[in-house]
Amino acid sequence: MTWSEFGRKVRENGNVGTGHGAAGPQFVFGNAVHGGIFGEHPDLVHLSNVDDPLHRIDFRSYYATVLERWLEVDAREVLGGPFELIDFL
Repeated sequence: MTWSEFGRKVRENGNVGTGHGAAGPQFVFGNAVHGGIFGEHPDLVHLSNVDDPLHRIDFRSYYATVLERWLEVDAREVLGGPFELIDFL
């Protein structure tokens, strides 16, 4: 499992580029993974107060899924609260 900080801001910056954004892709690999794309494409119109696309899945849901379904650990104890599990495992 890996997370990429490659998320970008939608609006162009002063250097005719885009700055780092808060939302980005997360990749999960392995034989136990149910392949596919999970979540929806980001909404590029309704942005956060700092012009970032709003994330569709909380990154802690990925961790909760691995903890519960792979490591068989109570994710609430590790993450400090409940998070929705994702069907990639």
